[in-house]
Amino acid sequence: MQETHRLFAELEATLTNGSGPQRFSILRRITDMFLTEVNTYSDNHVAVFDELMSCLIDRIEQEALVELSNKLAPVDRAPINVIGVLSNHDDIEVAGPVLRRSPVLTDADLVTIATTKSQAHLSAIASRTAINEPVTDVLIDRGNSEVAHKVTANPRARLSRSGFSKAVKRAEGDFSLAVAVTARHDLPDDLLQQLVSRASITVRQRLLAHAGPQMRQRINHVLDTVMERVVREEVPVGVNMSPELRQDPAKLRARVVECAETRNVLELLDALAVLSDIPVKTIKDLGTQGSGEGILVLGKSCGFGWHDLHKIMAVLSPAKRTPDELNTLFTSYTALSVETAQRALGFIKSNRTKFANEMRKLAAAS
Repeated sequence: MQETHRLFAELEATLTNGSGPQRFSILRRITDMFLTEVNTYSDNHVAVFDELMSCLIDRIEQEALVELSNKLAPVDRAPINVIGVLSNHDDIEVAGPVLRRSPVLTDADLVTIATTKSQAHLSAIASRTAINEPVTDVLIDRGNSEVAHKVTANPRARLSRSGFSKAVKRAEGDFSLAVAVTARHDLPDDLLQQLVSRASITVRQRLLAHAGPQMRQRINHVLDTVMERVVREEVPVGVNMSPELRQDPAKLRARVVECAETRNVLELLDALAVLSDIPVKTIKDLGTQGSGEGILVLGKSCGFGWHDLHKIMAVLSPAKRTPDELNTLFTSYTALSVETAQRALGFIKSNRTKFANEMRKLAAAS
């Protein structure tokens, strides 16, 4: 007790007239006293130490703050205000130990720091043993590539649906992040499918090479699902058409026009798919293009005159066009040659076939 009184008397003198080294010395002694008996102190005692340390760290050298941060970082009952000052310090050498380890910091504290401080501060937070969703959301949204990779690779960092979505989007252009994301067993299936389906064949192969057995199985399942969908979309429908109709382009064209006049959309798409040998979904996509060029290519390659194509456009394209716009389309359609239109349609087919073939090769290689 006598030692405590003497220490407090020195503290009062130091706060009034003491130099930096004197403050460092008294802070070290107070910190050591606190840590020696921390488990025996009441909350009021801890609050007293918090106030004393706060007075000392206001004007003290960086070396002393780094030492204090390292000492208090792992302590469950570390003084709250002191931890707050240290964790918000602009110098990462001071803030880092507390950001990485302190159990005193709340999710709200970490979100505020992650929102306002440097990438080095975010990287330190991403190294914590456990991180909750509100914090990881900010880290992935605001962090650089290193931070995003570190938090995603942290097995005890919990990611929200929004956090996963942002990580997957960023991973499309960052292979290292893609590996970290696909290694997570809590990655939702639909987001894994999004990541894998948008990756190039080279990236898919590398992902499989880096994946563990369980994730490799998940990726292969995704590849099978995507391949089945692509192959299914590649095949025109036409299942309810007679063989005679399917093999007669003139009758198919007449059927398309009839469906356009009666606004029988499903059969119109079905007949167009057979006539053009492209999937129904692709025809729908061409119809939604604002320019109308896709429908012009489709119509010219299938042999429709402008009068009939105008009827088809009225059904497939939701855009309401002015007379001037229709005149412009008519001029373009007249100038468009059958050969050019067929080459353009062939390009559409080849791109889909190339993607499907890539999927088959990757599935076979895995």
